[in-house]
Amino acid sequence: MGSEVPLHILLVSFPAQGHINPLLRLGKCLAAKGASVIFTTTEKAGKDMRITNKLATPIGDGCLTFEFFDHCLLDDAFEHDIPSALSWNNSSAVFATYYNYVHKLVPFPSETEPYIDVHLPFIVLKYNEIPDLTHPFNPYPILGTLITSHMNNLSKIFCVLADTYEELEHDFIDYLSKKSVLIRPIGPLFKNPTIKAASNIRGDFVKSDDDCSIIEWLHTKPTGKVVKWSPQEEVLDHPSVACFVTHCGWNSTMEAIASGVPVLAFPAFGDHLTNAKFLIDVFGVGIRLGYSLMENKLVTRDEVKKCLLEATTGEKAEELKKNAMKWKKEAEEAVAVGGSSDWNLDAFMEDIKKRGVVNIHKV
Repeated sequence: MGSEVPLHILLVSFPAQGHINPLLRLGKCLAAKGASVIFTTTEKAGKDMRITNKLATPIGDGCLTFEFFDHCLLDDAFEHDIPSALSWNNSSAVFATYYNYVHKLVPFPSETEPYIDVHLPFIVLKYNEIPDLTHPFNPYPILGTLITSHMNNLSKIFCVLADTYEELEHDFIDYLSKKSVLIRPIGPLFKNPTIKAASNIRGDFVKSDDDCSIIEWLHTKPTGKVVKWSPQEEVLDHPSVACFVTHCGWNSTMEAIASGVPVLAFPAFGDHLTNAKFLIDVFGVGIRLGYSLMENKLVTRDEVKKCLLEATTGEKAEELKKNAMKWKKEAEEAVAVGGSSDWNLDAFMEDIKKRGVVNIHKV
């Protein structure tokens, strides 16, 4: 009997910092479970990475995992019968928002009614709490077109790997899995113990000048030091951090929640608006500092001071911290061996094996 052919997974990343790191984390997790993983991005973004240019045949059970903006790859994979999955670096709630928007399941703001509420399953969002890509005055129409294309092609993938966890978004995960496509929550990826074991593999565009701990370095500097870059995960994990002022990108959202740190929500655009809503009103870990860049409003120092005090002192601060620590505990349990996210990673690999061998000569 010959040796078992390894499982091959090709990860294709959108060339932006906030997309490369999560997909690298996913690659580390899959490799730790025995898969042969190839990570690809643009030459500029991946100048320090190499991939093999020739594969033996057969390549074994194979899968293409691509990111939200790489829809051309989906068409190629579908044409050649290569199983494909979508790596979703955002919340299941935002996915559900886009799905309802594209398929017109509920009314969204329009040019004639720009300020109506959006009645999603489980929650009502105001016009300034939905992703601005779904708004009639969307400043990035090309991204809106891409979202529509992807939501119309979900039948070509067998699942979505979402950087969230079951305990955080159970309702939306269950809703989407029944309504559209199987959602497998596998996060928070940065918290997965496998990541620390492979810490030599990084996707940062900027890094510190040496290998010393950023925390040790900060101890030698005066109070209020401003730096161009720092390892956010390490900083948030430090016990002295009482509050995090965030633009509410999903990476930062997950890192704050899973580190047990309350936030001041200051969303910029896109999904940030919806993430801020959930941080404040659903997860119960945030104070609102603003709505978005579309608001075109200056936040004064007095407002910042007021919000910081509310988030760090008194009964409200205690409530925020209690909620944050609850989510942190559940995040750690999710990525531990046998946890919900760990189980979903195993199930994902079993799904690929069931789909059989890909013949490289047909690709």
